[in-house]
Amino acid sequence: MKKFLIYLSPLLVLLVASTSSGEKEMTANEIFDKVVQYYDPNGIWDEFSGSMRMHTIFDEDISIEDVSIDNKAGYYHSTRHYQDSTFTIGRENGKPFFKVNGTKMAEGDIPARLHPWPYRLTKSSVLEMSEHHTIHFSMPLAYQSAGARPLPKVGKATLYGKTYTTISFANLPNAKGWMYKEAPIELYVDTENGYRLEAISINNSWGKDQKGGIALFKGELEINGLKVPARKVYLNLADMSYAMMDAFEKI
Repeated sequence: MKKFLIYLSPLLVLLVASTSSGEKEMTANEIFDKVVQYYDPNGIWDEFSGSMRMHTIFDEDISIEDVSIDNKAGYYHSTRHYQDSTFTIGRENGKPFFKVNGTKMAEGDIPARLHPWPYRLTKSSVLEMSEHHTIHFSMPLAYQSAGARPLPKVGKATLYGKTYTTISFANLPNAKGWMYKEAPIELYVDTENGYRLEAISINNSWGKDQKGGIALFKGELEINGLKVPARKVYLNLADMSYAMMDAFEKI
């Protein structure tokens, strides 16, 4: 019996070590790859094209916007229905275009009052919004496509009573707009539900006290083979107060 235990003990040590190391931790890269696979199970992002309608709900107003992207063709199109008018920006064959109530306009002919948000009829806005709207379809896939990889540290964070695995990014490589340029983000990953994202926080100059915000993901759409968040509820990171909401539907 003693001899049997002598042989058995090293085996038990190996089994315990193997089990504990297996339970221990996946790397941040491995977790991110599983997040990407969850949202794009068929690996179609580089060829993806699709459209959706976005309802943005502010404290005092609602904006409705139709957004289309075609990653293979490099095409982007956004038409915002706002205050009884429609304002269109887009990019085709590398060139931006603009429309007001369906009429195409050269940038030099657009009144100055239509340059800033929420109208955004400028070349710089086309760059920024094409990036931002692509990220609305899928932030993890947009980051992966840009060559972003997570920082090595894997963390834990509790959100409304549930603990999530977290991975972080220092920035979006070659970002076109201020929202993601040099802006650290943190992904809250629900590892118990296929590595779906529960939330993303972004530490940029957006929101209350310019401390950034956190987007809570609610529900999902299926758009041409891609899993897309159905709603994003934005909170101010400064005090976790409500800021706004985007609700999406397939068109």
